[in-house]
Amino acid sequence: MTKLGKLYEAIQFYRRAVQLVPDIEFRLYESTNQRPAVETPEHAVDETEEDNLELEDEEKVEEFDPSQSDLTSHLQRVVSRSYCICQPKVPQKMTHISALPVEIILYILRWVVSSELDLRSLEMCSSVCRGFYVCSRDSEIWRLVCVRVWGVNCGG
Repeated sequence: MTKLGKLYEAIQFYRRAVQLVPDIEFRLYESTNQRPAVETPEHAVDETEEDNLELEDEEKVEEFDPSQSDLTSHLQRVVSRSYCICQPKVPQKMTHISALPVEIILYILRWVVSSELDLRSLEMCSSVCRGFYVCSRDSEIWRLVCVRVWGVNCGG
């Protein structure tokens, strides 16, 4: 539900689940942490296969052609196709930042810039991944920067 953007409905389902089974979170946590101690050969994937899969995924992404569009537009198309800002490189037990809605990530980036106009930190965040690069180019962030630099009457 949350991945579809239906946060209100997700919260309602969560509340119902907690009412039905009070320790639902503990049970879910335990069920996700039960992994086999030794990997069986049939499920084992060697590193070269993983590298090949990553290369195939990257090949599916269209090549950037500067004559057809700018980098930001190209990356916006790539990120919108994947439906998420970023993906964890390795499996994690904790919630990954990619689970956050885009609006929250944009809010965090506005906080990074803050009233100190820390654009260097914004650029550092944009170098993390394609999705963060696209988010750091958000027009509202840059409008606020311009207003802080040149004042209210900055045009547009």
